[in-house]
Amino acid sequence: ALTAAAEANDALPPNSVRLHNGIKGAYGFADFDSIKIAATTLSALRSSGLDFDGRKPTFDWGHHLSNNSTLSFKRYPEDNRSECWFCLASPSCETHLVASVGDSAYLAMPKGPLLAEHALVIPVDHVAQTAACPDVLIYVQALARCHAAHSKKLTVAFERYAPATKKGVYHAHMHLIPVLTNLQHVIDAFKTQATHFRFQLSSQIITNEQKQFHTQLPEDVPFFRLYVFDGQSETPRASLMNIGDKVPLHFGRQVLAHILNTPDKIHWKACELSQQEELSLCIRFKNTFAPFDPFVVASAP
Repeated sequence: ALTAAAEANDALPPNSVRLHNGIKGAYGFADFDSIKIAATTLSALRSSGLDFDGRKPTFDWGHHLSNNSTLSFKRYPEDNRSECWFCLASPSCETHLVASVGDSAYLAMPKGPLLAEHALVIPVDHVAQTAACPDVLIYVQALARCHAAHSKKLTVAFERYAPATKKGVYHAHMHLIPVLTNLQHVIDAFKTQATHFRFQLSSQIITNEQKQFHTQLPEDVPFFRLYVFDGQSETPRASLMNIGDKVPLHFGRQVLAHILNTPDKIHWKACELSQQEELSLCIRFKNTFAPFDPFVVASAP
């Protein structure tokens, strides 16, 4: 693989890379003299089209152990936003998935959706919490109305936040997924699974008059928050919250995969679509959402 990268890269500088074994047949590491050499090689590997007896390897930034320490640290590009999936100006952003763009947020289809109506609402700016962006809630409420009008479904919206790491802050995003079930089933499913993972989800009471419920939380502690909207009110029918525990990365998606009776779709890569399939799905989503899109309606004559 590194030979292929070197050929694509006019050869790596002599003695600039060292190989380290991982689990046999599973993964390995390459340590480089500089971030620039590593980033260039990584780009070449990702575009090399390598195939080992039908298996396509994946390449990413990894962990490195110093010679005199068992503590691991991550090596990332100096400008992580150049590889951010959600920054619209980033080369890594797949803009064919974008369904609508507002003033400070946009709506997009995810990679490997749980179902055709699965969407993400994402701040345009690279911020760590969706509450920093006023358009996020506008999109959530609009999509909840869309789901209610077409199928009488509830809309589950969830966000997982982790404090900044050496990589910087994660680009905040909120998943929006419609479910054709009753409200109590959603609440019970999430609370039961939270207990299984040894943390608690607390119910938050939000009244119809409480318009400022989606607010920023302290940046130094992780949180997971979830809303359930019915499309009839601008406030959620239910709200669940955990502050302080490290909630598993795929927790929200895992619970919803079981609610939707699609446990095989817990990880997005298990249901990844071709680019043409993604484009077709996004076009259908745009057409369905268009009458409810607050930024299209607001700009109409």
